[in-house]
Amino acid sequence: MYPVPRPRCWTYILFLVAVATTPTTAYTWPNPKLDELESLLYDRQGHNARYPAAGLSPTCTTFSPSPDDASYPVNVGDWNTNIDDALKRTIKLATFSNRYVSLSDSIALSTVTALEMCGDLAIPFRGGRVDAKRTKIPGGFGKYATALTHHAFTPEETVQLATCLHDFGYLQHQRSLASRHQEPSNDGPGQTVLMKDGLQEPLKDNIQAPHFFLDAANPRNACAELFTRMIDTVPKGVNLSETIEPLPVKPVGLQLTWLGHGNMRLSGKIRLWDMKPNPEREVELHWKARDGSMSPTFSALLSHNPDHISRSLIPNSPPYTSLWYDIRLAPIDADSSISQLWLEIDEGDGSTKRIEDQNGLGFSVQDAIMLTNSTCLDLSGEDTVLVLEVAIRADLKPKQVYIQFDSLDITGSPTLESFRLPTPARRIVDSGYVLWNAAFKHSDLPWTVAVDVGSRTYETVYLGEGSRSLNRTLPVCLFDEKAQFAILSAQAY
Repeated sequence: MYPVPRPRCWTYILFLVAVATTPTTAYTWPNPKLDELESLLYDRQGHNARYPAAGLSPTCTTFSPSPDDASYPVNVGDWNTNIDDALKRTIKLATFSNRYVSLSDSIALSTVTALEMCGDLAIPFRGGRVDAKRTKIPGGFGKYATALTHHAFTPEETVQLATCLHDFGYLQHQRSLASRHQEPSNDGPGQTVLMKDGLQEPLKDNIQAPHFFLDAANPRNACAELFTRMIDTVPKGVNLSETIEPLPVKPVGLQLTWLGHGNMRLSGKIRLWDMKPNPEREVELHWKARDGSMSPTFSALLSHNPDHISRSLIPNSPPYTSLWYDIRLAPIDADSSISQLWLEIDEGDGSTKRIEDQNGLGFSVQDAIMLTNSTCLDLSGEDTVLVLEVAIRADLKPKQVYIQFDSLDITGSPTLESFRLPTPARRIVDSGYVLWNAAFKHSDLPWTVAVDVGSRTYETVYLGEGSRSLNRTLPVCLFDEKAQFAILSAQAY
């Protein structure tokens, strides 16, 4: 993991400009961007737990990146703030940005996760934020308040939002703020009563009293609404998704691997949301061949390890648990292959079997490109080398075949780098597939191999960082397995 330089003013990224426009269509699997965000939101504890929740504990405290003087009225005073200091002293954000999660989405999702797990507030989350290309000039609360008024927050709501942020976190330099209020000789621009004991004592001042908490029927919900508005404020032209809800059935890490001699294997996991363990339950996987045909032999029971359970930890909700079922199938004939799959679930209690197929859409599987089981890591030299072999359908005419890997720019915003695979010197066809080979200096950054065919792109499965049980583990190359390929230039590796 490379260190991520932090911009001077995170507020600019968090509080983006203007209100979101029309949201996108409903979430149907596969949708790589929403799949990644959904996992980060709901796979919080237990098997396959993801960032950022995996690093939080139930006793954590939410800290706010707001300026220290945010509790003062917006139209009075010029108390200097410790510019660019509050956030650095209170929180270190380990970004989990990748090709599908922008830095802005990463910050927003971190805020939502912290508020939910530490502040016990349920905050709906929508994805699709676009990263700023540069940071604004840092400043005090005046610039912060002015920016918020440009985002449809009134001065009163700005104070209310700051009050919420401070209460669910903790005022930095609390003692110095309290001494301003308590020492008559200290000439401050206004007097402040600090929030204490979780909304029990409202913030007040002698010039403009935000009666926000006094008037609100449910202060927690009132803060949740303000937080949601803050997080969903994005630039004009940026369309956020619908609120991301957990998928009831979700394939994760679903991929075909070429075994050679006309055989391939399907692997991955199926997550069943809000499902209690049941030793009598049978989960059966069914699939269609590439040509859409079906057969009684196109099915297999899935296995479940009792330890493979995750929890969502959603505030004010039942204790949702998810069960993870492993896909371990016998080799599949390459001539028939797989194009689509679905589940039949029998609870073993005499009830009718339940079919899970996304309302008839099924779960699609691409067989245009796949890694072979000869792909391995060469550890014999100074650098780790990825010895890559992919199988591409012979009936396709690829424009190009390339490896893509995640990277981060100087601001921590994700970028995607690509390197083309050389065309095979000899075109050897094995049961309808052509093998492509290359070697790269390897790193732990997520990577995929893609092929462009006409206007479509097919890609091997993406496994984001933090997918603990799914992270791609490649075998070490044996001496006679090493292919003698030139290592392609990939400086970013």
